[in-house]
Amino acid sequence: NIELCPEAHKGLLSLFEVQEVAFQDLVIHSAQVLIGQGGHEILSEVAVRHKLDGAACRNWVSSLSMLFYEAARQGAMSEQLSSFLEDVAIPNTTRSSFLCDAYAERQERLQVVLGRSGFRLPCLQDVSWRLDHSYTGKENPLPSVPCYAVQLQLDSAPDLKLSLSLEAMQDMVTKLKDMAKQAERLVDGRAKT
Repeated sequence: NIELCPEAHKGLLSLFEVQEVAFQDLVIHSAQVLIGQGGHEILSEVAVRHKLDGAACRNWVSSLSMLFYEAARQGAMSEQLSSFLEDVAIPNTTRSSFLCDAYAERQERLQVVLGRSGFRLPCLQDVSWRLDHSYTGKENPLPSVPCYAVQLQLDSAPDLKLSLSLEAMQDMVTKLKDMAKQAERLVDGRAKT
C-alpha cells in the first residue's frame, strides 16, 4: 500500500488547485528531476514562468517526489496509483490521469534510481558449516557436546562466523524455515493480485 505523510497529502491536494498548464509542467519536470533528466533549476523556471510562489512550488515538488518514490518502491502500477489518489480524496480527473501517466512512463527508471540510491543489506552468497565436538573437562570426561561452526559468506560485507550449540542450530533452522514459508505466502499473495 502506498502511504504518504499528512504534509505530502496536503501538498498534493493544493497542487491539484493550480492552473492546468502549471500542474502539468510541475508533474513532468518533477518526474524528470527524480530520474536525473534535469536539474532543480528547471523547477525554478517553472515557478517563474507560471508566477508560482517558490515555497509552494518546493512543497508541491516534495509531495510529488514522495508520491512517485513511494509508488515506485511499492512497485505500484498506474491503476494502483490512481486508486490511491481516489482513496486520499483526490478525484479521478484528467489531472489525476495525467499524473498517473507521467508516473507510468517513468516507473522503471524510478525503480532503477531507487535501487542505486537506497540502502541495501549485504546478500548471502554461500553457507559453509562443520560439526565440532567439545569436551567438558579432562578429569571428568563426559560425552562430547556437538558444536556447529557456521560461516555465512556475504557479497559486500565481511563473512559472518557463528558457533552454535545443537539447540541453537535447531532453533535457527526452524526460524529460517518459518521465514521461507512466510516469503512463499507473500509471493503467492502478490501473484494472485
